[in-house]
Amino acid sequence: MDEFKTNKDKIIEIVCKIYNVSFDTVNTKRRYNEYVEVRQAICYFVKKENPNMPLSVIGKLFTPPKHHATVIYSIREYKNLISYSYRVRKISGKIDAELFHNYNMDYNEIIDEYEKF
Repeated sequence: MDEFKTNKDKIIEIVCKIYNVSFDTVNTKRRYNEYVEVRQAICYFVKKENPNMPLSVIGKLFTPPKHHATVIYSIREYKNLISYSYRVRKISGKIDAELFHNYNMDYNEIIDEYEKF
């Protein structure tokens, strides 16, 4: 599990920075829409970056730990949000640009990919 540690922490940091919230604020039982969306984004990008990471490990990032079925639901819901919400598509593009800036990807190319939905 140590191989995933840096990626998890980096993804959490970037997602929280883009959404302009702290992880401590999001890492609660509260079900406010803005917190739920950030938690869903974290699940989505952690799984996207680490496709072999078990869902139960992703669930343990949160307090209280999320069940693997909740993680599946979060990932699915965030994919749906990307497909129909322009705002979330732009945010996801920014997160992708931050995460993958080392791969010589241009921010505009990433946004163009998201606008194809």
